[in-house]
Amino acid sequence: MPQRLLAPGLGLLLLVLLEYSGLGTVLANNGLDLLFQLRGPRQPVQRLVLIGIDEPSLQHHGAWPFPRTLHAQLLDRLREARAVGFDFLFPEPAAGDDQLSRAMAAGPPVVLTVARAYDGQLLPPTATLSGQAGAGHVETLLSGDGIVRRFRPDALDGVPAFSRALLETAGLAAEAPAAGPLIINFYGPEQTFLSLSYTDVLAGRHPPAFFRDRLVLVGARAVGLGDAHVTS
Repeated sequence: MPQRLLAPGLGLLLLVLLEYSGLGTVLANNGLDLLFQLRGPRQPVQRLVLIGIDEPSLQHHGAWPFPRTLHAQLLDRLREARAVGFDFLFPEPAAGDDQLSRAMAAGPPVVLTVARAYDGQLLPPTATLSGQAGAGHVETLLSGDGIVRRFRPDALDGVPAFSRALLETAGLAAEAPAAGPLIINFYGPEQTFLSLSYTDVLAGRHPPAFFRDRLVLVGARAVGLGDAHVTS
């Protein structure tokens, strides 16, 4: 066989083997990780603030889940924020729902989380809270090695992605991501974005004006609360 015909044939065979063996995906993922390492950290978006339910918060307020009256008090502290997203579930009615609902109605726009249960059904927020807040799903896309590198901004059973819901609620729909799945543009390691303790914010250590026009995400950060993922 002439060499000029043999080379393309071997190249095609190699591509097929890479595709069906999964090796091509592994190489692509490793290459993506390397690109982020070579690029280095980026300057974080200043208008984004993370509020973490960390170990000091658990020590001060007790075991998780916290009473919903605490979240209502937190929203009062965040009343000048552009929008607030709660990255944990409110799937069942609980004491304090009425107070939290009133805080949502009086405070900044709020987005709550929708997740998929083990049986595949979506778990929306309780009806009392849904009436005062938007909702978005937090479906995670794991690579074969268990690392999160991509996300899906598309709607899931009619529920928009959490990121899109938060941006639309904040009046920033033009900045919402397009259809996916999309590669996550990591800004840097943990703590790259401004991150505050839930108990510090609740105690008033940051005045409401500090959060003016900012997007605030409230979520779990303490070890064992089950909201951590390995990323690139």
